[in-house]
Amino acid sequence: MHFLTCHKNKVIIGWSAKSGCSHIKRIFKYLVYNQNIIDHDEIHRHTYFDLPKDITDYTIIIIIRNPFKRLVSGFREKYNPAPGSSGTCYSMWNLDKILSFSNFVDELIKPNWNVVHEHHFTRQLSESYQNRIEAHDKLFVYDLENINYQKIEELFQQKIPDGFISFRGGHENTRTLSSTEPVQELFIGDYNHYNLPLHCFYNEDIEKKVREFFRKDFDFFQRQGFTYFVQ
Repeated sequence: MHFLTCHKNKVIIGWSAKSGCSHIKRIFKYLVYNQNIIDHDEIHRHTYFDLPKDITDYTIIIIIRNPFKRLVSGFREKYNPAPGSSGTCYSMWNLDKILSFSNFVDELIKPNWNVVHEHHFTRQLSESYQNRIEAHDKLFVYDLENINYQKIEELFQQKIPDGFISFRGGHENTRTLSSTEPVQELFIGDYNHYNLPLHCFYNEDIEKKVREFFRKDFDFFQRQGFTYFVQ
C-alpha cells in the first residue's frame, strides 16, 4: 500500500495494486489537481508515496479488496499469455513447470519474487503501510466494490463526475464465455477466454495457503468489519 496526500483538504488515501488503484488515482488527481487523465502511465505517475510523519489532522481513507479476488484478478491479468494482452509479467515465469494457479500460489507463499511480481501480489498491508494507521481516530476503510464516494466528495468539497466513478482503467472483464469447471491445475492459457467463478481457482489446500500468506490483511480487514471468503 502507498498513499496519496492532499495537504489542502487534509486527506490521505491508501491504495494497493490490483485493488482499484487506477480508479482511485484518477479520482484523486481530478479532485486535487483538476486533471482528467486517461493515459495509463500518467495516471500512475507520482503516486508511490509514503505515509506522512504527522497524520494527526488528516482523514485517512483506505481502499481494500478481498484478497482471494485480488489474487485471481492479478494472476489472470498480469500473467495472461495471449498476444497483445496486458500480461506484462508472463515472461517472469521461467520455471520448469506449467503456469497454473496452484503452482503460482506455491511460488507466492515462499515468497519467490523472481517469478511473482512483488508489487502486484504482495500483501495490501505492506510496502508503505504502517501499523499506526489502525489507531488513527479518523480512519475510513472501504471495500473496492462499495466505496463511499459521498464521503470522499464531502472531504474534498466537490462532486465526482459519473464518468470518473465508472472508470476502471481498462481492466474491465470482457470475456463472454462461461464455465464452472475447476482450473487450479490447468495452464493459464487453457481458460483465457472464460468467465470463471472464484471457486474455480481454489480448493481447500490453496485457500488455506492464500489465507495464511495474507493473514495480516485478513485480520486487519476483519477488525474493520470485512470478513472475506472464497465464493
